[in-house]
Amino acid sequence: MDTNLNLSLTVDAWADIVIKNWKQKITELNIGYSGDLYDSFYMDVISTANTPERVEFAHLFYGNFVDMGVGKGQSYVEIGDGGSSRKSKAWKSKQFFAQTAKLAELLADKYGIIAATHIKEEFLEIPSSFKHLK
Repeated sequence: MDTNLNLSLTVDAWADIVIKNWKQKITELNIGYSGDLYDSFYMDVISTANTPERVEFAHLFYGNFVDMGVGKGQSYVEIGDGGSSRKSKAWKSKQFFAQTAKLAELLADKYGIIAATHIKEEFLEIPSSFKHLK
């Protein structure tokens, strides 16, 4: 079994899935008749030596307001109190937090494999005169 242990590739693929899910949710909820929000997504995985340090996502700012159901004179407090007919169209937050949990699981698995592989390689380098101590 050949397992991909390149963490940067894993995080990059994860970020692509996040954007795909956001776009799917925007389509399902019929958000943005112009398609500008749908077309505005950008992501960048910042890595050092194949170790991801940060993931940056960007999109048109008004998408955040649609996600929360605020804007056009409606505050978040008014929405929460039921004082408005506006409803949130949760396309971003729920998707993002669910996908973040999946990324944590993926990275935990990969770091576990990397650690076990490293320990195994170090053990194999022990001189034969010490192997009887195992």
